[in-house]
Amino acid sequence: MNEPYEYMAAALYLGHPGIDAQHEILFVCYRELMHAVGGHGDGFELTDVISVIKSYVVTHFRYEEDAMQSTDYLDRDMHIAEHRRLEKGLLSLSERYENETDKNAVAIDMAGFLKEWLSHHIAVVDRLLAQHLNSLNYT
Repeated sequence: MNEPYEYMAAALYLGHPGIDAQHEILFVCYRELMHAVGGHGDGFELTDVISVIKSYVVTHFRYEEDAMQSTDYLDRDMHIAEHRRLEKGLLSLSERYENETDKNAVAIDMAGFLKEWLSHHIAVVDRLLAQHLNSLNYT
């Protein structure tokens, strides 16, 4: 495996190419969100970045959930419950974003939520899934 680029902390790389690549994309989205706060992004508006995050989270979760289903992953229900909690949190923050006048404050809250949740989820929950998939040579 190549040396990880600084998309996310090295400790969060799990050794599963598909999952690691998707996690990198989620952390790039996090960084773009932080850059877009206050109009400091690379031309991306906050609304665009939030839309991409919401969409990509669905794509990523589908990938993991399909892998769990295909390999009869024993902790599937717990893992999917974690996914639903993140989706619920993102939906709540997205609705707040649409209704609040201080968009930057909500975007900062969303970035904090996303970074904290993803860091924990990857380090603990996804690590177990990656070990399972790697043991089966599932890519």
